[in-house]
Amino acid sequence: MSLRRWILVVSAALGVAVVGTVAYAVWPRRATPFTEEEAVADFRGRPENIASSDGAAGEREVPAEGVYVFSATGGEDVKLGPLPAQSRPYPDVVPVVVVHTEPGCFTVTLNLLDQHTEDTTYCTDGAESLRLDTHVKHQEVGALSPTATMTCDPSRLLGPDAPAHDLHCRLVLSGGPVDLTADVDGVARSSRPVVTQVGGADIDAVRLDSSYGISGDLDGTWEESLWLRASDLLPLRIERDLDLEGLATFEEHSTLVLSDLEPAT
Repeated sequence: MSLRRWILVVSAALGVAVVGTVAYAVWPRRATPFTEEEAVADFRGRPENIASSDGAAGEREVPAEGVYVFSATGGEDVKLGPLPAQSRPYPDVVPVVVVHTEPGCFTVTLNLLDQHTEDTTYCTDGAESLRLDTHVKHQEVGALSPTATMTCDPSRLLGPDAPAHDLHCRLVLSGGPVDLTADVDGVARSSRPVVTQVGGADIDAVRLDSSYGISGDLDGTWEESLWLRASDLLPLRIERDLDLEGLATFEEHSTLVLSDLEPAT
């Protein structure tokens, strides 16, 4: 083989390798359901958690630990940097893991897809209070696995003093082509106790509506409604509309409804 032909062959092989690498990075991945069995295995594999309450007078109960099953509708569209947009419908059933973290705090993990899970930690510091400790979103976009972390100050969602509370949060998206930041400002409003149904049973609940405006490297809105069991703040229903644009694009519209009050452990 002549030197010129050898160079052409090597160049062609390198070109194929580069194209293959790029195609792997940008090719849309499938939306894979996260099964209840996987959620139970995840729950059982977590470190032993501390008690949910230190027994202080007036302290509010928090939800029992375990895996809860929610019926789901909706889906998402995601795009990160130069990668193509991906449209992913949510499965009919979504398992949600609840664990206790520190006294009065609990983490709710939404397993929307294998490619999209979320950890939201709530804390109570009184019989009628609830605050948002952290919200962490894990997603897969192409070959990348970005993580969005939101922390708030002030962070109160429920309180005995007023039906509405202002929130100021900072959102940091890492793991993408570049790190992105945004300010998240909103208001959380609670309603008078309402009655909702789970498995045919009437449950006393508190409805919490949160509305956020987002600005910075990402711009958009986030509207979310939570129905929380009045006795222990167990999520009974979650409705969300999220629209973000910028160097990353996230659009999510979903409704999750609890199917059974008894968690699997």
